[in-house]
Amino acid sequence: MMKKFILALISMSLLLASGCAHIEEYDTEETADTEETTEVQTVTVDNPEYYTRFKNDGISINVYNWGEYIPDGSEEGVLNLNAEFTKLTGITVNYSTYATNEELYAKLKGGGSTYDIIIPSDYMISRMIKENMLEPLDKSNIPNFANIMDKFKSSEYDPGSKYSVPYTWGTVGIIYDTTVVDEEDIGWDILWDEDYSGRILMFDNPRDAFAIAENMLGYSLNTENSEELEKAAEKLKEQKKVVQAYVMDEIFDKMGAGEAIIAPYYAGDAVTLMDEYEDLGFAIPESGTNLFIDAVCIPKGCRNKEAAEMYINFLNEPDVAYAIADFIGYSTPNQKAYEMLDDEVKNDGISYLDDDYIEEKTTVFCNLSDEANQKMQTLWTDMKSSEEQTPNKVIVPAFMSVCVIASLIILIRRYIKKKKDNSRLMLVGFGEDKEKLKNLIHELNLDESVDLIPGDKVDVSEKYDEADYMIFPSRYEGFGIVLLEAQAKRIPCFVSEAIQKEVDVGLLNYIKLSEMPEKWAEKILSYIDSNHEIDDSKIQENLNKFSSNEICEQYAKIYGG
Repeated sequence: MMKKFILALISMSLLLASGCAHIEEYDTEETADTEETTEVQTVTVDNPEYYTRFKNDGISINVYNWGEYIPDGSEEGVLNLNAEFTKLTGITVNYSTYATNEELYAKLKGGGSTYDIIIPSDYMISRMIKENMLEPLDKSNIPNFANIMDKFKSSEYDPGSKYSVPYTWGTVGIIYDTTVVDEEDIGWDILWDEDYSGRILMFDNPRDAFAIAENMLGYSLNTENSEELEKAAEKLKEQKKVVQAYVMDEIFDKMGAGEAIIAPYYAGDAVTLMDEYEDLGFAIPESGTNLFIDAVCIPKGCRNKEAAEMYINFLNEPDVAYAIADFIGYSTPNQKAYEMLDDEVKNDGISYLDDDYIEEKTTVFCNLSDEANQKMQTLWTDMKSSEEQTPNKVIVPAFMSVCVIASLIILIRRYIKKKKDNSRLMLVGFGEDKEKLKNLIHELNLDESVDLIPGDKVDVSEKYDEADYMIFPSRYEGFGIVLLEAQAKRIPCFVSEAIQKEVDVGLLNYIKLSEMPEKWAEKILSYIDSNHEIDDSKIQENLNKFSSNEICEQYAKIYGG
């Protein structure tokens, strides 16, 4: 029998009065193939002979990339570029994904995994260069590097492109509802406009959020000055009273559903949103913005450097680079691929900006010092947790709990989409925010993958038996009886730092609530992939400390026998 993959989530008491939540596997049926066929793009290469060197060597390369960041054949008419590379070269591609630069960095630093190709962002590349984590590239093995636009061949994060070859690029701007907001009014200050209070979204990561505040204050987007970082934090604190929510991928649902009308985000994703929702527009403030670049690198310790360089060369074949840009929606730094684009795309004022604007008004992130990063993270956490200027302090805890759950649901599903898509979330037990939660699930289009189960109409013990994992992001907790119950059923639990250490009998995994929801999903997947073995005897020994006899003995000692 196939092992169930189940995640469980228990909310704060304000959301679920006394219940638990689980995600359980369900069977899916393959949909019948339609008779209609869609023409698939083809790949041609400039020098087929170049790709034959390893044809019969039976080698493989390990590629670590962002999720949904290369055509994978998952949609009709879309190429599977990794399969095309294997067909061309005989080299097998083992492909896995990450969600943040920090996850990538931690994985490499932690060791235990060997990759031949990674695709980090600009500031992370500069950090990895500084820490001697990247191999210098042999450009003689990458003749298609000549296809990269001159303006991307060298940058502050990697002078001379010694360690990286640009993959995609883009800018940050503002998505807005054209029926409410006039494009002429768009500037970074509109994100502070009280006329739109409660309808503004903001980045839920400090680097992007601080960059906007720094731009408005006239600071460098790479400042490490402590006073400037503090003033930027104060600026963000001023904004807090008008912000509906701090989001990342949730922006797609919120802007699409009309829950919000203004939000900063990335140009490539804006194009995707605008294709789906005709009332949405995108504008890049005249004052300037961040220009981000993701680039292909070879990490230290790779096993097949020349094969990896061949893969980089393949990614820069014009047909391949065009297919990547067309699939993911971000801008290509490949000149020949750019020339293949429709004039409408090249002139949309979003994907490809005027060279003068790029030169004069954009800034590429570089890695900040450890001290500056820590300072920014601390200021960010303090700002978000502050109750100052919050419109209604009474409802904040409940609202925040809903947001935590929403973020976790969204990001967990995003993480497990490809590998663990046969999963469900069960929320067992309701509190006063039941309707709010139901509405939220509906708005996020999760109705088909979330079960809401009244706690008084179900045997909770049975749900424990179905569960493989539990998530407990509690902000305040006494003694977590529910967690003891889960551990007694041998369920690994992922919990906040609010949970007392005394309740841990060997299956609690602590994650700070200040961490972004991605970190929760990351730890769950890491735990799953590592195939942890449970020491049943040790857990049972610890559980025995909470037996009725043991508790009675403790009471007896307290009260003198």
